Amino acid sequence: QHYHHPSRGMAAMLIALLLFAATASFHDVVTTAVSAADGAMLVRVSTAKRVGNVTVSASSSTNGTVHVIVDGEIVLSDSYAVMPMQVEFPMLEQVDGSFRVMNIFNATAMLSSVAAPLLVKVGGNFVLASLDSLVNVTFPSLRVVNENMLLRLLPALKEVQFPAMKTVWRTLSIDTCASLASMEMPSLETVGLHLLLSALPTVTNVTLPSLVEVRWDFIVRDCRSLSEINALKLETVGEDLTIARLPRLRTLQLPQLKVVGEDCEFYELLSLEQIVLPSLERIGEDLEIRFNPRLREVLFPQLVRVAEDVEVANNARLATIQAPELREVNEDLELHYIPMLANVTLPSLSEIRGNAVMASLPSLESLDLP
Repeated sequence: QHYHHPSRGMAAMLIALLLFAATASFHDVVTTAVSAADGAMLVRVSTAKRVGNVTVSASSSTNGTVHVIVDGEIVLSDSYAVMPMQVEFPMLEQVDGSFRVMNIFNATAMLSSVAAPLLVKVGGNFVLASLDSLVNVTFPSLRVVNENMLLRLLPALKEVQFPAMKTVWRTLSIDTCASLASMEMPSLETVGLHLLLSALPTVTNVTLPSLVEVRWDFIVRDCRSLSEINALKLETVGEDLTIARLPRLRTLQLPQLKVVGEDCEFYELLSLEQIVLPSLERIGEDLEIRFNPRLREVLFPQLVRVAEDVEVANNARLATIQAPELREVNEDLELHYIPMLANVTLPSLSEIRGNAVMASLPSLESLDLP
C-alpha cells in the first residue's frame, strides 16, 4: 500500500498553476479618450503578437455594445452607442485563424475605425462587414490572407488601402460600399479564387499594378463612377473575365493578359470606345461583347482560339472587328445588330464548328475571311 503525501499533491498543483500562468494569454485593454475630429473613443487592445482568432462585433440592437473577443476570451464588452469608437490592436502581428469585424443584429454602436498596424498574416478569413459607421481601416503591414478577404456592406468607408498585400489565397471581394472613393492594393500579385469588385458607386479608378494571376473569376461590375481599369501585369484569369455595367468606363488596360479560362464578357459599358487586348491568345469558353453603345473598335491581335461561342451584338457604333490570328471557334460565331460595322478582319479563321450568323449589318463593306 502506497501513501500519497499531501505536500506532493500540493506541489504538483502549484507547478501546474505556474505552467498555466506562463503559457496563458492575458489581455490588457487600455481605453483612452482622444480629441479626434469625430470625438471618438480610442480603445487599444493589447494582445500577444500571435493569436488564434480575433472577432470585433457590435451585437446588441438596443444599447450598441461592442465586444472584442480574442481566442474565445471576451477582452472588451462596452457600450458606445452615442460616441464613435476606434479599435486598435497595436501589438498584433499574426492571426492563425480569422480576423472578423462585423455588425450583428443591426446594432447601433458607432464603430468608426479598426486598425492593426503590425498585422502581417491572417491564416483564415479577413472580414469587415455590415458596419454602418466604419470610415477607416488601417492595415499597412498585412501581406497574406490564406482564405477569403471580404469587405462588404460598409456604407461610410471612404478608402481601402492595403499597401503591403501580396496574396489572397481564396476570394477577394469588395462590394456594396456606397462612399468608397479609392481602392489601393499596389503590391497585390495573386488571387487564388475570385476577385470581385461590385456595387461601388463612387470608385473612379481600379489600379492593380502588380497583379499577375487571378485563378478563378475577375469580375468588375455595377460601379457607376468607375472610369478606368488598369492591371498592367495581369497574365491569367483562370475562369471568367467580366467587365459589366460600368456606365463611365473609358479606359480598360490589360496589356499582358494571355489566357481567359472560361467566359470573356464585356457588356453595358456605356462610355467605352475601344476594347484592345493585345496579348490575349486563348478564351476557354465564350467571348461576348454586347450593349456597348459607344464602342467603335474591337482588336484582338494575338487571339488564336475561342473554345465555345463568339457573340458580338447590339453595339450601335462599332465599326471594326479585328482578330487576324483567330483560327478556331469551337461553337457559333454571331455578329448581329451592329448597324455601323464596316470591317471584319478574320483572315486566319479556318474552323467554325457551329453556326456562322451575320445579321443586321447594313454598313458592312469588308469581310476578310480565308
